[in-house]
Amino acid sequence: MFKKLNLTKTKNSLNNSFKATAKLKNNLGFTLIELLVVISIIGLLSSVVMASLNSARSKARDIKRVQGLQQVQIALEMYYNENGSYPNNATVGASNMDCWECGIVAWRDLNKLAVLSPYLKTRPIDPSIPTSGFFVGAFDGLFYKTSANMQDYAIAMVNVSENWNSIPANMKNTTFWGGSNSIFLSTPNAKNWILFGAY
Repeated sequence: MFKKLNLTKTKNSLNNSFKATAKLKNNLGFTLIELLVVISIIGLLSSVVMASLNSARSKARDIKRVQGLQQVQIALEMYYNENGSYPNNATVGASNMDCWECGIVAWRDLNKLAVLSPYLKTRPIDPSIPTSGFFVGAFDGLFYKTSANMQDYAIAMVNVSENWNSIPANMKNTTFWGGSNSIFLSTPNAKNWILFGAY
């Protein structure tokens, strides 16, 4: 009436099932070496992306500096059209130059750019210091130099570029302030001026 169970066959069948399940689990997992390789690759890719991102940010800040200097140049030309000369608020020594906005505290006067306020919507700022915007390095900042008859000028942002290759070639200058990198604009007669030198 009752069928005799084949215990040996049942035992072998269960063993085979357990082995198959264990093998399946082993195939689904990762070894420690595989995990370390994946983590290393992710870390390498992250560092490449971060380096590219930092480079893009420094280029963007330099573009903003270039645009700020170009806005000052436009304001100077508008001032000249109305007054027949460029502003003469340069006061440092016989070289007729001044710090319009720089880190030299003794020279700094945040009202110097006010002479251009009718033509300049916002003063140029240092985008790497967004809280104040002021150039704070010892010899960093916006410098202005005018000829004695106020018919020529040079303006430069000295030592502020973070990515020199991103500066337009016609605005690069390394002689205006003794070898320092300067983002530079001037009238044609002033393109070879030195900040503290004679005209």
